Amino acid sequence: MLPPETAASAALLGALCGAFNGLLAGAVMRRAVAASQPVFFAAFVAGFFYRLLFLLGSLWLLRNEKYIIIVAFAAALIAAQLILEVVLVPRGPWTSKRS
Repeated sequence: MLPPETAASAALLGALCGAFNGLLAGAVMRRAVAASQPVFFAAFVAGFFYRLLFLLGSLWLLRNEKYIIIVAFAAALIAAQLILEVVLVPRGPWTSKRS
């Protein structure tokens, strides 16, 4: 796979990678929300370190690119995974339901 050549293609690639991570993390957290506290916290910590290692690995692969490409990729990756994870994790019993 060739590295992105423009900031727009880097942002698109980052958003796709972020969507993958967000869907994966959302699915794991959806299952962990209903579990006991130790299971939930273990899933939360494991997911945090997975996303951090994925981001660092991606940036390592892009280390020879221009800064604008690296920043566009990282910002799109973080935004996409955050949005998808927040949307997919159901609201817990401690929050009020929206009408």
